[in-house]
Amino acid sequence: LDLSKVEAGKMELHIESVSPGEIASTLRRNFQHIAKNKGLSFEVIEEKDLPETITTDRQRIEQILKNFLSNAFKFTATGGITVRLHRPRGMKLSQSRLDPEKAVAFSVSDTGIGIPKGKQDIVFEAFRQADGSTSRKYGGTGLGLSISLELAKYLGGEIQLVSEENQGSTFTLILPEVCAKPDETGKPKSPKAVGSVVRHSEASSKSGVQQPKAVEDPVPVERVAKAGESAGVALVNAPVSAKDPGWAAEEIADDRKELQATDRKILIIEDDPHFARILCDLSHDRGFKVLVADNGETGLHFADYYRPDAVILDVNLPGMDGWTVLERLKANSETRHIPVHVISANDRPLNALKMGAIGYMTKPVSMDELNGVYARIERKIDSPVRSILLVEDDPVQADAVRDLLADDRVALTLVGSGRETMDVLGRDSFDCMILDIGLPDMSGIELLSHVRNHSKLRDMPVIVYTGRELTQQESALVQDYAEMIVLKDARSPDRLLEEATLFLHLVDSELPAEKKRMLQRIHDREAVFQGKKILLVDDDMRNVYAITNILEEKGMQVIIGKNGKEGIEKLKAEPEIDLVLMDIMMPVMDGYEAMRQIRSMDAYRKLPIIALTAKAMKGDKALCIEAGANDYLAKPFETEKLLSMLRVWLY
Repeated sequence: LDLSKVEAGKMELHIESVSPGEIASTLRRNFQHIAKNKGLSFEVIEEKDLPETITTDRQRIEQILKNFLSNAFKFTATGGITVRLHRPRGMKLSQSRLDPEKAVAFSVSDTGIGIPKGKQDIVFEAFRQADGSTSRKYGGTGLGLSISLELAKYLGGEIQLVSEENQGSTFTLILPEVCAKPDETGKPKSPKAVGSVVRHSEASSKSGVQQPKAVEDPVPVERVAKAGESAGVALVNAPVSAKDPGWAAEEIADDRKELQATDRKILIIEDDPHFARILCDLSHDRGFKVLVADNGETGLHFADYYRPDAVILDVNLPGMDGWTVLERLKANSETRHIPVHVISANDRPLNALKMGAIGYMTKPVSMDELNGVYARIERKIDSPVRSILLVEDDPVQADAVRDLLADDRVALTLVGSGRETMDVLGRDSFDCMILDIGLPDMSGIELLSHVRNHSKLRDMPVIVYTGRELTQQESALVQDYAEMIVLKDARSPDRLLEEATLFLHLVDSELPAEKKRMLQRIHDREAVFQGKKILLVDDDMRNVYAITNILEEKGMQVIIGKNGKEGIEKLKAEPEIDLVLMDIMMPVMDGYEAMRQIRSMDAYRKLPIIALTAKAMKGDKALCIEAGANDYLAKPFETEKLLSMLRVWLY
């Protein structure tokens, strides 16, 4: 997908001031432990004449460098890896516009197997590798360097390779100090034009506000907001100058130094200064004091420290993305009650609602739509009582749910049929609906479809609370429509209470003592992860990084093997491993053979093994179980699904 976007000239760049020193620190932090595990030296060197900052896309630079380093670690068995940040003096540059005195080079050198002279060109071709045989020793798709080369060109730079067989390799990314955004043909602009003119399509997506037309004169944000309020629509209709003080890119001054205990506070987590300024002005006009964060980490800190009344969240943030921010806000008992409204260029509304957001809006948005966002936030904040519609035809179950959720701040309406539910929904609004699939007069799936296709109901959270085992087809449909499925079992009252408090945005600390204890029992399920030692066997370093981050955040220790043979060796060297995550498609020894050998050893007959595979073919699960796996997870998988499976087998 990245490759096709670049080739079509449609790749989006996030141009910002980037510190080479911060990139160096990130590389040290992310790769030091990998070098240690492999017994390799690892050094990051910064030359003294580097600029303090460069103007480019940090995410794309790190994507390229991570690919270089992944290859370096994959193909280096002894010696070490060195990253050097320097000026490309003395290097022959193929890009005529690159000036060695105004460019920065990132060189990744290794002492690995090297690349023969005759194969140094093909490694940059899509799906090609120096060793292209089916029985090759090293895994991978052969796409990483192809994407890296195209990204480098897109950023106005180039990649150079110096290598000798059995003598190691050096890949060097060379970039201008100031990167120009590509024009609509995919060709970079002159650096002088950066920031002075923004195309209509760029302004729409970045500012997040619809633009009827493009004109030449810059319009300060104050005029935009006032005009939008009077006209009832957004009138951000101009490309803007980087010199215009109304659109300054530096940090927007907020109200954090003037906050009083009685103030209504809203936290805006948005990295685009244009759109953040519009949200600030609207927030002030509606009586909110404003906190502004331009990245996810700062946003989480502000939410924890200032405890705002509401949050407006962008998804496309530098570093930690908005989905992770939302997940962490809702996982923290101190912040999970705060209403969060997501506004983003990404169109994934159901994901946001399932995670506990009160609404989702896709950029670009009109001023009327923004006013609707604030109206929804104000209703959540100002309403002292939360309303639940319980759809349950069994009076015993209905009484049990009523007793579970009974509270001065919760009003519960009970209906026993699908027709009655549709009548009530037509008259009244609810903060949440709890639905039993088994209804006497219509299918619960049919009722869910009605709710999701109704414009005034589609954002209402629905919790499916059922004692009937769902068929595979029913489960898939319910997952598409509902926020959460809670099956009735011994622990389901705790689960139902947890999900209801999430979607009703109730403060955990204000609940009655017994309900607080129930929620505490659920949140203590994370304790099963603490101190557990997990063996992860996977040859794809991107998967290793992602899964390792997930597990280490939960307090687990991760041991890594890059193929089945090495995984078995690590298992023997670390006898107290609690569980194995085993990839299937690997070089040297695949996961099937590795699991068979593990099960042949008496000491590991009962060791939990979860098979991970990129294939989802019929019969795969049976093959994995036959080879010795306890369970099976097809990639790509959701984080919560992995954690849920780990809870089962670690418990």
